[in-house]
Order: sequence, then structure tokens, then C-alpha cells
Amino acid sequence: MVFATHRLHWLDTLDYLLVLEEGKLVEQGTTTQLFESSAHFATLVRALRGGEAA
Repeated sequence: MVFATHRLHWLDTLDYLLVLEEGKLVEQGTTTQLFESSAHFATLVRALRGGEAA
């Protein structure tokens, strides 16, 4: 199944992530793998969390 979203509350429920930028695949892996090894993904999530209401 493919699930596309920018809503962060889904991150913990997904088995594997594909990160797209301008329609191109830039990263892929589990949430844990991406947080540990991807500055791009971590920066993106931090930016989105800053824009969400608490």
C-alpha cells in the first residue's frame, strides 16, 4: 500500500518511508533509520513540527 501525507502523526505507524523532493526520490528507509542517518529528513520533520499546532 502507498500512503502519501505531510501529516507527522502518521510517522510512527508507517513501516517504510519514501521521501520525495520536487517529485524525485531523495531518501528511503524506516522512520528510525531516517532520523539516525538523514540530515535532510530530520530537518524536514523539525520544520514541519514547528509549523504544527501543539
